[in-house]
Amino acid sequence: MKKLLISSFLVLAIVLSTASSLLAMTYEDAKVQDKPIVVMFHMHGCGACRKFSPIFNKFASQFSDKFNFVKEDIHSSKIASSLGSQFDTVPALFIIQPKTQNATRISDDCAWDNECFTKTLQEYK
Repeated sequence: MKKLLISSFLVLAIVLSTASSLLAMTYEDAKVQDKPIVVMFHMHGCGACRKFSPIFNKFASQFSDKFNFVKEDIHSSKIASSLGSQFDTVPALFIIQPKTQNATRISDDCAWDNECFTKTLQEYK
């Protein structure tokens, strides 16, 4: 039982470190690569942002081969300021092409719907 518990903690630690390393990239680092960037814009103290973060992390692990995943603070992000008035709520999700900076907003309803979010990422070209 003790070995099983220790093994479970090790697996959890590996999963968490993998997800956090996937999200350790900054937007500036991500935009020099060829993959589209899924950006989660958040705000300090935002309860919905904290609640959505594990969902975003799960998708970062699942789709890391096709996208770079980045979290940006809406108040300090240069890319957030260039998107301007497209932020009616946070968290706000966008897929941004690194070369053209074209941004596609993922609707809030879709972001919170596992099936819709998965389909959006799978079908994105």
